[in-house]
Amino acid sequence: MEYDNKKIWQEEAKQLKRDLDSRPEIIQKREVEIKLGTKASKKTSSNFKSGSITGNSKINDEYMRRNLRL
Repeated sequence: MEYDNKKIWQEEAKQLKRDLDSRPEIIQKREVEIKLGTKASKKTSSNFKSGSITGNSKINDEYMRRNLRL
């Protein structure tokens, strides 16, 4: 009985090998554009004004205290 199973498996293995060898090989090519990082510009943002946050303005001080709940 083992001999019969072994013989059947060998025949199936050979048939599978023939089927896989005759199968057309399909290669899918996916093209992807590669982007490298750009250099950061040295401009400061238009909303930023030097000293606008760190200045001694009483309005800014009160605004920050309210936001921090002090």
